[in-house]
Amino acid sequence: MAAIAGHLHADRDIPQDPRRIEAMLQRLVGPPGEPLQSWTSDGDCLACVGRDAGNLRAAGDRLKIVADARLDDRKTLAGRLGCNEALPDVALILAAHQRWGVDCASQLMGDFAFAIWDSQNRSFYAARDLFGAKPLYYRRDRSGLAVASRLDALPQP
Repeated sequence: MAAIAGHLHADRDIPQDPRRIEAMLQRLVGPPGEPLQSWTSDGDCLACVGRDAGNLRAAGDRLKIVADARLDDRKTLAGRLGCNEALPDVALILAAHQRWGVDCASQLMGDFAFAIWDSQNRSFYAARDLFGAKPLYYRRDRSGLAVASRLDALPQP
């Protein structure tokens, strides 16, 4: 199981305190030996911890995704997307987002929580499975929007 987190900076005119993101990432870190992957840019951050090294992905410079997912019926989904079903779950989710936009979560079956950052449109999309098997929490305050699969990883107000 992976742990995921993301933070989007609210106001580009006010510098982001990097300690806030560092503290969030430190709370996300799991048992020793589990790798932490992160992407940061101008106070925005996506990160994951877990044995699956592919949970943080990019589609060019535009889209970044972080996911904790176990998709079901991959063959049907891949066929609808025109993709290879051998792709990792995170890649299938990204392809679904590129095809269906904010409706992508309704097209997925399985246990999942993910966050996608689109730098071109400055948009953020996060979703979890209908039953919450993979949890996803969020907090919005004056510094921005934070999401995490663990409640204790969210920045404190």
